[in-house]
Amino acid sequence: DASSSAADAAAAASAASAKQSVTLKWVKSMPNKAGDLVVIKKRDIFERDADAEGGGQGQPELMNFTPKALRIVIMQILCEKVAADVASDAEHGGSGGSGSERQSLEEFTYDFFLFRFGLRAAAERHLRSLVDAVERDYATDPRVQVFARMIGVVNPLPDDACDFLLRFLARIFQLTTGPTAVEFTGGETTVSVSQVSEAAVAPAAFGASPEGRALVDDVTSTAAVTGGDKSKLDLDLVTTMVLKQWERTAEETSRAIQEKFLAADANGDGLLAYDEFSAVVKSLVEEAGAGGVQVSARTMKTMFREALSMSSENGSAISPQAFAATLQRHGFFKGPAGNTHAALPIAAPLAFEEWGLLEGSWDTMKPVMQAVLEMLGSSSAPECEGVRGMIGDFEGMLKARSTSAKSGWALYRRILVVHATHQQRMELREMESKRLAAASHK
Repeated sequence: DASSSAADAAAAASAASAKQSVTLKWVKSMPNKAGDLVVIKKRDIFERDADAEGGGQGQPELMNFTPKALRIVIMQILCEKVAADVASDAEHGGSGGSGSERQSLEEFTYDFFLFRFGLRAAAERHLRSLVDAVERDYATDPRVQVFARMIGVVNPLPDDACDFLLRFLARIFQLTTGPTAVEFTGGETTVSVSQVSEAAVAPAAFGASPEGRALVDDVTSTAAVTGGDKSKLDLDLVTTMVLKQWERTAEETSRAIQEKFLAADANGDGLLAYDEFSAVVKSLVEEAGAGGVQVSARTMKTMFREALSMSSENGSAISPQAFAATLQRHGFFKGPAGNTHAALPIAAPLAFEEWGLLEGSWDTMKPVMQAVLEMLGSSSAPECEGVRGMIGDFEGMLKARSTSAKSGWALYRRILVVHATHQQRMELREMESKRLAAASHK
């Protein structure tokens, strides 16, 4: 009938709106009830509210990512992000440039958990647990340090730095025929110095530039003083070295842009008229060998306005730092391989062990479901037996691990739905109890 059609249309519109706004949402604080999604007004998606710690009533405890489990899931997220970028580039016929349809790493990490757990509340609680584990191991684990910066938990990296690191990682795994079995189960990878050197001077990395040669020298000298096999290095150490070289190169690029700005601003007051600002930008583009690149009038005006806003509260003058940052944010002079955005496929299929993630989640969910069973047993014996059977089947799959993890995820999602339904019932009972109590006082 008309009313049900209208309700279906409203539900579809609501779902579409939620999907479109997912990049603006994160777990700033624990959801107060199942399914809640906290809206984050700031761009720092992973920022949390220190005043809202502790979680919602009736919610299960957070999953505890062990250091090894954290390392594995970080590499899995990065590798799957590489595969997703390749697919996105192919689907949209692009190379990851300004018109790219790629997800940000923050949004991709959100979806990594959402598509596995199925329910937003469950996915977000595990995401919160991931962030807690990242903060815990940040000071001691190089892999965690780089990932934390890539997703913006600590000292956020610009998007082009993240793209650069993912391309470098993919190139390494092309040369090594993909992640090793040890990476899938233990979160450890070593690579040869020759492979790192080849990846460093590839066009998608530093190329045949002084920066590329500097990285090769750095890697070679580090391997020479490292204990054990002098021809190999830990991949996480290599990634850290690559990031440092990228930042040094990006800083040199920024400094060169600032020097050009200072040359145009002869008296140093930062009071460049729009025409002067435009002339400096066009000159820089031509000197960079990108004379064919056309900066539209609209883009130029936007950059002029942003540079003023970044420089001071009243926008009275442009600082050299704001000038360089504005140009880089708009895709000009982005640093190493700044115009080479094509994603590189990883050579071998990914075979990460997902039973560990399921088991870690179940360890914290099991006592919660035991309490649900006790309450169901006193009110609905048939339903209780059905849930108990699901749990038994799931635990049997966890123990045997003889089937695909997809089957385990499918069954676990059904168990999570039972928990969410139980929570909704409890909330409705509580609301009714409050309503009756209020009515009795009238």
